[in-house]
Amino acid sequence: MASPLQVEIYQNRHALTAGQEGDVYILAKIVPSKELREFVSQNPRKVHMAFLLDVSSSMCGEKIEAAKEAILRRFRNDLQDDDILSLVVFATSAVVVINSATKKYAAAEVESVIRSISCGGSTSLYQALTMAIDVLSKTPPGYTRVMIVATDGRPTDVADPNQVLELIKLAREKHNIITFIYGIGDDYDPALCEEMAQIGGGRMRHVKGAKEIEGLTQAIVSAIKNIVIEKPTLKIEAEVGIKVEEAFLIYPTLRVLDPGAAAWDVGAVSARDVIMASFRVATYSRDVGRRKIATVSFGTVARPVEVEFVAAVSSEEQNPEARLYHEVARVAAKILEKTKQDLSADEEFAELNSLLAEPTARSLMARDIYFAALAQRVLGTQNLDGKTRIDRLSNIGG
Repeated sequence: MASPLQVEIYQNRHALTAGQEGDVYILAKIVPSKELREFVSQNPRKVHMAFLLDVSSSMCGEKIEAAKEAILRRFRNDLQDDDILSLVVFATSAVVVINSATKKYAAAEVESVIRSISCGGSTSLYQALTMAIDVLSKTPPGYTRVMIVATDGRPTDVADPNQVLELIKLAREKHNIITFIYGIGDDYDPALCEEMAQIGGGRMRHVKGAKEIEGLTQAIVSAIKNIVIEKPTLKIEAEVGIKVEEAFLIYPTLRVLDPGAAAWDVGAVSARDVIMASFRVATYSRDVGRRKIATVSFGTVARPVEVEFVAAVSSEEQNPEARLYHEVARVAAKILEKTKQDLSADEEFAELNSLLAEPTARSLMARDIYFAALAQRVLGTQNLDGKTRIDRLSNIGG
């Protein structure tokens, strides 16, 4: 098999004036190879999928019935005979109602248990996570371990939500468990749910109405079955005297990356994902000549970034695309953060419209489907409610 990943690096400037400080914008694009996509399609992963279903009082009625039906359909239609299903329900307390069942041996029992689930009580999410992690940690080798949390409320069994985040972090780091979150309705905490998904290497989705649960669960289970890398690491290593000032993950999810971190867990990657990240790097060299300023790596694949330092150089960018991606991501991240804080983002939308009106941006939108999709995705959230906007911006890749 050829290299499993295609890693491309773009930079807005290939030459800078020696003796002067200057910024270089770097865009990294990572795509699973055609051979890897075909291999995964023909050899889908074995998965142990643990659903954590909120059955508190607020879930009673259409929401709980839609969630139960979605879990049943995923079990019947999307899981293979050797895949494993577990189910933890949580209200005032949490209970493991299905522990490591397979379709081959327990199809009838699984359906009976799910049909019998009722609701009522509070939201003991921390207890449910503890139980699910314990079940998943005992999964045989060779399986992808996944938690899918569906909740319409906030955890009531811990005073500090950071305890929930620490538990998700433990699951990811110690047991390689990927966490996906469905926030249902209007009363859950979107910031907490999004952070849970980020730390857990998965995605968070907003479910506006019960009828959306079916389609969203189907899409996520399909992505899980086609995961090509469970825990990829993105790095940018700057050379001495060079500093990473800003970093963003753009696709498949929008995130501000800590520029001081040694590496970033960008979450599980499926065969259909494109990964794009951008960096603004402060660069300087006293001497003329070609110099490596940084190395960008994804997993085991590394690419150097080099700049030619000369006596004098034009101020015109050689490739403005890398800067434009970065600037749109920067503004989108500001819109996302303000929306989480329930603040107006009108100034940021105005800034984005001004940026996209530049001739270079219009040209890029006409010839780059990913940039056009990014711009349209962000602009399309301006008139949405807060939770839907957070969902659309967080999941830039769809």
